[in-house]
Amino acid sequence: MNVDSAHLLLTDNQAAGRFEANYGGEVLGYITYQIRDGVMQLPHTFVKPAARGQNVAALLTEHALQSARAQGLRVLPVCWYVDRYIRRNPQYRDLLNYPEPGD
Repeated sequence: MNVDSAHLLLTDNQAAGRFEANYGGEVLGYITYQIRDGVMQLPHTFVKPAARGQNVAALLTEHALQSARAQGLRVLPVCWYVDRYIRRNPQYRDLLNYPEPGD
């Protein structure tokens, strides 16, 4: 499957507690979340095997982090992928709900 990111629809499915990547009416991936006490926990990221390696997880993560910022929330990246994404994209480090080593 070739995913054209220009046609990827990123949504917040609040009822399911997850951000979703929709493409052609199909959910290709998601990031689950819970919000408690001003902190958005991001415990799990999933992308269907056919869509992996096509930037779907990165776009979902960026969408989730931008949503947290817009809501004034801190972020607890329980998922290893989200944690790695934040470490590689320092513009989101201020959202972390814990100090990084050396801070």
